[in-house]
Amino acid sequence: MTGRQVNRTDFDQFDYIIGMDTSNIRNVRDLLGQPDHPKIFRLLDLTERTIDVPDPYYTGDFQETYELVTEGCRILLNKIKSEHEI
Repeated sequence: MTGRQVNRTDFDQFDYIIGMDTSNIRNVRDLLGQPDHPKIFRLLDLTERTIDVPDPYYTGDFQETYELVTEGCRILLNKIKSEHEI
């Protein structure tokens, strides 16, 4: 798996486009021309926290980032299961 930039075709290819912080989401929404589409969201918007995932390279707190991402992924998995009746 490798990282890459989001591109316009991603909107049609993927069910979810997830970012870690408000800046990521704003940039994706602008790029894709979909300012309010529900398939584009921050990972932690699915949790009760509704905060940005902090970048551990700036905060130095890799444990906090790990815990937040783990929580967000667990809830995302439950969302996918319920939406696809898995």
